[in-house]
Amino acid sequence: MYTTIQNKNLQVVFFSILLLQAGIIIFLAPHILPDKYFYDAITIRKQYTQLQNSSFEFFDSYANTARFYRFFGIDQLNSSLLEGCFAYSIVFISLFFTFKFTNTQINKQIAMFIFIWNVPVSIYLGQLSKDAIAFLFMGLITFLVIKSEKLTLFKILLLIVIYALFFRSYWFTYGVFVLINYSILLNGYKIFKSQTLKIMCYIVGILALFITSNIFGTALTDSRTSVNMFREGSVDANTLISNYMPNSNFLTDMINWMVAFITIVFPISLVPRMNILSLAFTLWNIFNIYFLFRVFRNTITYNLNDRDIKKIKLIFTLIISFTFTQALFEPDLGSFLRHQLIQLPPSFYLLLTCYKGYRKKFNAKFF
Repeated sequence: MYTTIQNKNLQVVFFSILLLQAGIIIFLAPHILPDKYFYDAITIRKQYTQLQNSSFEFFDSYANTARFYRFFGIDQLNSSLLEGCFAYSIVFISLFFTFKFTNTQINKQIAMFIFIWNVPVSIYLGQLSKDAIAFLFMGLITFLVIKSEKLTLFKILLLIVIYALFFRSYWFTYGVFVLINYSILLNGYKIFKSQTLKIMCYIVGILALFITSNIFGTALTDSRTSVNMFREGSVDANTLISNYMPNSNFLTDMINWMVAFITIVFPISLVPRMNILSLAFTLWNIFNIYFLFRVFRNTITYNLNDRDIKKIKLIFTLIISFTFTQALFEPDLGSFLRHQLIQLPPSFYLLLTCYKGYRKKFNAKFF
């Protein structure tokens, strides 16, 4: 009983400090950061005056985002601070219920992890944005990973499709990657006994995605070109992710995707213009990769038929698939970090939670 009370008290302190940290950052951010950090908020405010109706419509991204906030009366606040606090509350509530449903005790590793991530989360998601809504959907997806027993992948894909229909259409591609990566790459349904057959089917699945897209006249990686074409040479765009070559077929599309993937995972392009922010981003990226590698090696490579291993496979699927999707569409490393905040904090937290129960079994020394 004493332990339970102590843990409840610790959680109250933890979440109070988290809110205080976020509040300070949300208050200071507009006074410190340039306007480019708040482009989404400015655009959404403009949408309030342009909305013709309150009904959500397919493929109407910013208008639907404005409708979402208007539904809660946020358009009447006339205060960027209060807007930011509401947007962050979506993140906070999602995180709180993730803690609640996993019944995890807070330790120094988890606390450090959450507090570090809360800095960029408060900056980017502590304002009107599509990303706060995406975090809500990702919170629902992580809930399914924790609680759902049947048709979990189907339910996850359904949530991804709903978000894609109303907010970001490129999440359709994310859904395709989730299906391919879980079913084939991580063999979530134990379909493949032969490693060679699994590799062949995976290559065919990825090829099919790019070939289908090109048949319909759309090179997947061209979306970043249309965004960056007016930004080349700008002093505010020194972390652009450009296509390696012009797209002429599905092969060039795939090559551009693979080069962009390497660029965002190993941001060596930042080295010539390294500063404190880019150094922090690079080091944090290295830590994330190291952590994922250790967990992967100590869990999935054992290939056990265990319920929690299946959860870990689903979490890895979400992380890998989202990064694959980012390699298709992200126009710069700043956007990569912003959208990474949607997916990595809840997924990494779940990974930490699942991994803790297995570290002794696998004799793991990391976390």
